[in-house]
Amino acid sequence: MSDHGDHAAAAHDLTDLYVFPKPGDRAKTILVMDVDPDVVPGEPPPRARPFDPDARYDFMIDADGDAVPDSAFRITFPNDDAGRQTGTVRRLAGGDVASSSEDGPTVLHDAPVSPATEPLITVEGGIAFFAGRRSDPFFEDLVGRRNNFQWTGKDFLAGHNVSVIVLELPNTDLGTHPPVGIWARVCAPHGQGEFLQADRVGRPFANVVFNSGDKEAQNIFNQSQPAQDRGLFHDRFASSLQGTGGTRRMRRQPWRQPWFRTS
Repeated sequence: MSDHGDHAAAAHDLTDLYVFPKPGDRAKTILVMDVDPDVVPGEPPPRARPFDPDARYDFMIDADGDAVPDSAFRITFPNDDAGRQTGTVRRLAGGDVASSSEDGPTVLHDAPVSPATEPLITVEGGIAFFAGRRSDPFFEDLVGRRNNFQWTGKDFLAGHNVSVIVLELPNTDLGTHPPVGIWARVCAPHGQGEFLQADRVGRPFANVVFNSGDKEAQNIFNQSQPAQDRGLFHDRFASSLQGTGGTRRMRRQPWRQPWFRTS
């Protein structure tokens, strides 16, 4: 799924979220968060430090279907003594989960961020971690979409990159009553010791399509929680769908993958 371009600060702009079972080992799950697209023509080369060292990058886990997080994995990227970035992963639970300012116990320490194409993977305490700059996985025929869907077959994002965070976890770290809900967010510094949720992503295109052209609505969406979506956006989203020519009631289909859903 894609969520490009709904936040002004590139390092806080979530672009993709992926959740899938580890190939060959369905007892483990892989979470992938992409941020910081370089889709602006003429933008300088990607920064040597691809993540904001002052921000917090969170995978949020809802284990009981109420759209409220029960746990989270928080990744930060301090700079080491040599000026290189390293990733530290903490796990939040209980009352600290919803807070953008609290910190939980560390589960993976000072993992190096990959500076080039060769991946640096850190394994600690049953968790595998990767972070670095990689090619943007999303295909976008921008010219065709803007020309009444007369597709050209050319990928506007070819040659562009995103900053990628990958966590491999045992399924038991996500909850004991599947399916679980998973979304991602970025929290940016906001005042002395405080953080503000700057962007979030879970449902494909929800914000960039249904709140298209309305930066105020996009900011409200990014700073709110999934449990608030129905109250804040139900009428707006329904009106947008009806404007396309009406809606049709569809029978709910079971998830093909029984372990996951995104929020």
